[in-house]
Amino acid sequence: LLPGMPVVTVEAYRAEAAGALETHVADALRSGSVDGVLLFSRRAASLFADAVRAKGLVPGLASTTLFVLSRQVAAAVDGLATAGVVIAGTPEEASLLALLKPPLTRRP
Repeated sequence: LLPGMPVVTVEAYRAEAAGALETHVADALRSGSVDGVLLFSRRAASLFADAVRAKGLVPGLASTTLFVLSRQVAAAVDGLATAGVVIAGTPEEASLLALLKPPLTRRP
């Protein structure tokens, strides 16, 4: 910032947590049919971890890989028994999405 220049803080967006996982999402996680989950923020990862624990869905994550934006995001899902946690090389959306190439394919 430039000295002497006024600064105005503007809330550009607000992310609000969903009350609970939708039934079809919970069913897919429970059945182990979700190959991967993208987590962009520590808050989203924490909310995800809390939701799967609250619904008893952790066993269904055994075949699910969590793709996360940073080590801080990974820390929020530490302790979940998943197929793995993959951290983006840089904390940018493009780096996170690049982890999906080649695209995820359903394991037999």
